[in-house]
Amino acid sequence: MDIRQESLAKHYEWAGKIEVTARTHAKSRKELSLAYTPGVAEPCVVIQKNPEEVWKLTRRWNTVAVITDGTAVLGLGDIGPEAGMPVMEGKCLLFKEFAGIDAIPLCIRSKDPDEIVNTVRLLCGSFGGVNLEDISAPRCFEIERRLRECCDIPVFHDDQHGTAIIVSAAMLNACRVVKKDISEISVVINGAGAAGLSIGKMLRRIGVTDLTYVDKNGVLYEGREDMNPAQAAEVVGKGLAASPGSACGQIVFTAEEAEEMVKSGKMKKVVLVRLETSPEDIVGMQVSQGILTVRGGMTSHAAVVARGMGTCCVSGCGNDNEVKIDEEAKTFEINGHKFVEGDWISIDGSTGNIYDGIIPTVDASIAGEFGRIMGWADKYRTLKVRTNADTPRDAAKAVELGAEGIGLCRTEHMFFEADRIAAFREMICSDTVEEREEALEKILPYQQGDFEKLYETLEGKPVTIRFLDPPLHEFVPTEEADIEALAAAKHKSVEDIKAIIASLHEFNPMMGHRGCRLAVTYPEIAKMQTAAVIRAAINVQKKHPDWKIVPEIMIPLVGDVKEFKFVKKIVVEVADAEIKAAGIDLEYEVGTMIEIPRAALTADEIAAEADFFCFGTNDLTQMTFGFSRDDAGKFLNAYYDTKIFENDPFAKLDQNGVGKLMQMTISLSKPVNPKLHCGICGEHGGDPSSVEFCNDIGLDYVSCSPFRVPIARLSAAQAAIKKHNA
Repeated sequence: MDIRQESLAKHYEWAGKIEVTARTHAKSRKELSLAYTPGVAEPCVVIQKNPEEVWKLTRRWNTVAVITDGTAVLGLGDIGPEAGMPVMEGKCLLFKEFAGIDAIPLCIRSKDPDEIVNTVRLLCGSFGGVNLEDISAPRCFEIERRLRECCDIPVFHDDQHGTAIIVSAAMLNACRVVKKDISEISVVINGAGAAGLSIGKMLRRIGVTDLTYVDKNGVLYEGREDMNPAQAAEVVGKGLAASPGSACGQIVFTAEEAEEMVKSGKMKKVVLVRLETSPEDIVGMQVSQGILTVRGGMTSHAAVVARGMGTCCVSGCGNDNEVKIDEEAKTFEINGHKFVEGDWISIDGSTGNIYDGIIPTVDASIAGEFGRIMGWADKYRTLKVRTNADTPRDAAKAVELGAEGIGLCRTEHMFFEADRIAAFREMICSDTVEEREEALEKILPYQQGDFEKLYETLEGKPVTIRFLDPPLHEFVPTEEADIEALAAAKHKSVEDIKAIIASLHEFNPMMGHRGCRLAVTYPEIAKMQTAAVIRAAINVQKKHPDWKIVPEIMIPLVGDVKEFKFVKKIVVEVADAEIKAAGIDLEYEVGTMIEIPRAALTADEIAAEADFFCFGTNDLTQMTFGFSRDDAGKFLNAYYDTKIFENDPFAKLDQNGVGKLMQMTISLSKPVNPKLHCGICGEHGGDPSSVEFCNDIGLDYVSCSPFRVPIARLSAAQAAIKKHNA
C-alpha cells in the first residue's frame, strides 16, 4: 500500500483530524454554574464594558480561522470548498502540533471576493488571527489586502507569506554558503501564481535585483497580453483615491520632464510623481496619464486639478506608507520598493492602489447594460449633471459619459501653456495699466481660441467660465533662467524682478489677493477675459446658427455685493460693446461662486444682481471649518478614529454646517430673483449623498469631474425616486 492509499484509509479511520476538547468540566452542578449558567453572565458583562477583555476571558487569543474557497487546493486546482476540507484540517493539525494553537477550518461556498471578505469580516471577532489557504490568484491578493484593511486581527495568506518567508530564508542561507551577496545572484521563479509572485516580492525586498518569472505560457515580460493583473504588477502601497480612473506609465519627477518626454516621443506614457504639485505644473499634468503625490489630501492641488482634467490621481501616499522621494536624484521609494526615472508604475485612482509594473488600462465608456441603466436613470432624475472641465478633451469625454454642460471651467489653467505664461508674467511685472493691457492683449487670442473649442465641443450646451481665481504669485517664475528671461522682456534688472516676486508673497494666499479681488485691483484682466468669452461665443454662434450659445461668466470669491457689482459692470460694458460691434443678438449671464460664508449670509443682496449662483464647496467647506484643504489630511485621521468626524468633509458634504449655508442661500435668494439658477461645482458634485442633498434643497444641477458624471447621474435618479416615494 503506497502513501496515498494508506492516507485515504487513515482518513476514513480518523473521520476528521481535529476535534474540540474542553478545558474544564461540567460534571457537577457547580462546574456547570461556573462554566455556563448563571456564572457565565459575569465575563459577558465585563467584555461588554471593555471588549479588550475578550482576549483574557475567552480562547480567542489562541484561536485561528483557516479559510479557503477551494479554488487552488494543492496541485488539484479548483475542486470546491468541501474537497478542500482535508487540507484545512491538516493545517489546523499543524497549528496545534507545532505551535499549540487552536485552529478551526472554514470552507466558504463562494468564489466572489466581496462575499468572502464580508463573511470573514463578520466572523473575525471570534478569532485571534486569519490564515487564508488555497485561494486562487489573482483573487487571493485582493481578498488578503481587503481583509487586512477591515479586520482588527492579523491576516496571513499561507501561499503568499509563508512560502515567501521560507524561500527567502533558503536563499539567504544559500548565499552565505557560497559567499555571495544576494544582489549578485540571478533568480528564476517557475510559477507565477500567488506563491511565486509573493516570493518574488519578498526576494526583491531582501536585495535580489535580477529576477525572472515563468508561467505555463513562458516568461513574463512588459506587454505580454495574457498576463493577469497580479502578474502584470504588484501592489506596493496605497494612497488616497483622489481622482477616479487608472493610469500606467513611466515615472517622471517634474512637469517639465513629463512634457519633454511625451512631446519628444522618448516616453509614450508617463506618470508624474511629485512631493506635491503646484499651479505651474499644469502642462506636465495635462500630458501625464496619472499623477502620484506624496503629500496632499482629497482636495489638494493635484487632486482638484486632476479631477477637473479627468486624469487619474493618487495623492498623499506618504500618509500611511514608508516613502522617500528625491526629485533631484530622480528616485522614489515606497515600502521598500525602489523606483527610478523611466520605471513603469500603475495607479488606481478609484482605490488608491499603487502597483509596481504595467497593468493594462481601457478607456471608460457607457455601453451595453451600463448604458441601459444610465438611460433609466436619466428618465427619473430632475437634477441636471454638468462637468468640471478646462480642455476640449476633458469636455468631450464628459459629454460622452452623459454631461449636459460645463459647470466650471478654470481659466487659470489655460495661462500656464508655454505660449502664454511669458505674457502673463509680463503683465504681473508691469508698472502701468497700459503695460498690463499690452501684455494681456497677447493672451487674448489664445483665451478666445480655448473658449471657441469648448463651445464647439459642447454643441450649444451651457458653459460656465470662471474668471481668474488664484493669487498672482502662483504664476511667477522660480527658475533663474526664467527670471532672467522675464527681466529682459520687461527691461528690468533681475533684482527688480525678484523684488516683485517677493512682494507677491502672502502668509495665507488662499484668503489673500485672489478671485474677484484681482479684478478689483486689475480691471484689465476681467476686460480681457470678457472679450475672449464673448468673441468666442459670437464666432461659434455664427458658425452654428442652430445652436443657442449663452455664455455664463462666473466671478469667483465674492463676499460682498459691492464687489460683484464692480466686476459685473466691467463685464457688461465690455460684453455689450463686443456684441454691438459684431451686429449679433447674443445673450449672456453673469453670476458668482458662493464660496465665502458671508456670500451665503448676504445671498439676497447678491441675488438681486446675479443671474446664477454656483456653490464652490471646496472653498466653502474650507472657510466654514477653518481647515486648510491642503493640510487637513495630516490630522483628519485622528478625527475619524475618535469619531469626531465620520467622513472627510471635503469628500462628503457637511450637511449640518456647510449644508445650512447652502439652504440659507437658496431661501434668501429665490424670493429676490425667481429666475436665478443654482448649481454646485465643488468636489461634492460627484458624491452620492451630497448629490441627494443638492436635489433635496432644489439645486438645478451638480457639476463634477468627467469620470464621476455617471455616478452623479445615477445618484440624481435615486434621489428623485426617494423624494417622490417619501
